Order: sequence, then structure tokens, then C-alpha cells
Amino acid sequence: MRVARCRWLTALLLCLPAFAQEMRPPYEGFETDDPEAESSPVFAYSTARATEDDPVVITRRYGEREDSDHEHRVSLQRYWLAVNVPEAWEGTMRVQSTCRRAGDRDARCDQYTFVDPKTKQEHTFYFYLNNWH
Repeated sequence: MRVARCRWLTALLLCLPAFAQEMRPPYEGFETDDPEAESSPVFAYSTARATEDDPVVITRRYGEREDSDHEHRVSLQRYWLAVNVPEAWEGTMRVQSTCRRAGDRDARCDQYTFVDPKTKQEHTFYFYLNNWH
């Protein structure tokens, strides 16, 4: 009986960091132009938890999306990360991955992973990509 409780507690403790990340409160949405470009349209960031099942969606705020908007994608993601991720955290990975978004079975996301050097805990942030083609 004691062994079963110990195994259950160990499994629960291993799941807590992932559960805590999935349950983080949403980040507030906001608007900006591309801070790395001389001239840029205004883009809007959605209010989102930036998780695999609630990625940040970046959209053009005024007018129709243009093919040239794609050139702003990564710098807009970097700006959001600079605003919302503690400066002390170290970026360890950026990859494209699948993610979940309501109504989109084949969602793709840019996934950024950071490590808090004090706690060694990983923190992952997702940005929705399917609206950029």
C-alpha cells in the first residue's frame, strides 16, 4: 500500500511543472508595429496563455493581410517575448511544432523554450503560424 502511494505521489510531482505551465493565466493582448523595421503595419497580439493549446495569435490590425507581412513574423515574436519573459531567463530552443487551437486540427506553431537559471525550470511559449501563409 505504501509503495503504491509513493509511486502515485512521484507521478503527480513529475506532472506538476507541465500542469502549472498549462494553467498559467493569459497574457494580455496588445498592438504594436514591428520595432525592428523602419516602416511596418500595426499588428495585434491576442490575449493568450502562450501554451500548446492556447498559442499567441499575431494578426495585422488594419487592412488586409499582405504577403510582405510574413517578413515581420519573427521580430514580432521576439518583441512579445521581450515584453513577457523575464530578462534573466535563457532561451534554449526555437522550433516549429504542432499545437492545438480551436477549430484547427493541423495547427502549426513556433515554439520557444526558456530556462530560469535560478530554478532550472523550463518555460515554453507558442505562437500560432497557420494565419501567416
